[in-house]
Amino acid sequence: MRIARRLAAVCAGAALALGGLTAVAPAAHATAEECVTHVSDASPSTDKEEINNACEAGAEGDVTECVQALTAAGIKPEVAKEGCTRAAQEED
Repeated sequence: MRIARRLAAVCAGAALALGGLTAVAPAAHATAEECVTHVSDASPSTDKEEINNACEAGAEGDVTECVQALTAAGIKPEVAKEGCTRAAQEED
């Protein structure tokens, strides 16, 4: 009977610990998808890999690098800035 109580206590503790981890996990994260879509729609002839790489940098928080890479690829600065800003925003 004593082992059953210990096992129940360990399981309950593990459930509480795992539940606490999910409660602290961030509910939102940045996404490059919005950036890629915006930039690709504005400039469909630009290499998709270049757009994706730049937007990934924006999603990681480096908006400046994102904008520089997109403008170097021939994207208009205002389109690049908007796309990179979208990438850096948190998704609900």
